Amino acid sequence: MMKNRTSLYNRETKKRRKNIHYIDKEAKDIILGFRKNIVRIREQYKIVDYLMSKQEYEAANDILRFQIVYVMSALDFFMHEILVYCFIKIFNNELPKTEKYYEYRVPLRLIEQALYDQENFEFYLTNALIDINSNLTFMAPNRLKELLNIITPEDDFALAEENLKKKGLIKPGVRLIRLLDEIYDRRNKIAHQTDINHGSDEPNIITKQDVEYYVDVIAHFVEELFTIIIKQTKKGF
Repeated sequence: MMKNRTSLYNRETKKRRKNIHYIDKEAKDIILGFRKNIVRIREQYKIVDYLMSKQEYEAANDILRFQIVYVMSALDFFMHEILVYCFIKIFNNELPKTEKYYEYRVPLRLIEQALYDQENFEFYLTNALIDINSNLTFMAPNRLKELLNIITPEDDFALAEENLKKKGLIKPGVRLIRLLDEIYDRRNKIAHQTDINHGSDEPNIITKQDVEYYVDVIAHFVEELFTIIIKQTKKGF
């Protein structure tokens, strides 16, 4: 079943790559960067298989744990980049303005720079957004939804969830927000507790099947978000 999911992702990615000419360079760079990260993550499965064949189970499990941290970092970086991309699009009236966009706080130095150097305002805005959000993480489901509320008036999270269910990646009755929270929680346990629960001295059980599923969920989720956002930039406002 996992192989089917992976092959589905690969087929859809190839399909999107064939049509990628309609996407501007900034957006193209963002999604290609994310896809490269997913490829790197999946390449590590070969090492896991090799270590397992040599009965080096602890070493193999450590790589699997790292994969969860890695894929969540890839998600975080994508969200940081797509926030800046969409914010600039909104500013240039290429995406609809949202209520949260109008409420977004920017430093006074940005306003001063805009007054004295209007031609380069987009450059200053980009750097300001990167600086403002540099200490924030966009991995927790609620934080993801907050970010999406800033850059789009539609419920992109719900649209992505609906599409993932249609593809059979999420079982009926399972909420995407719960699934992402599960992955995020596991990531935190690995990153901050060496995957050991409080009161225990043994790490949690981890399987390649679970990790492959988590990676598939994040990969498809990002692809769905990206497709939805790009389609919105094609509409007239």
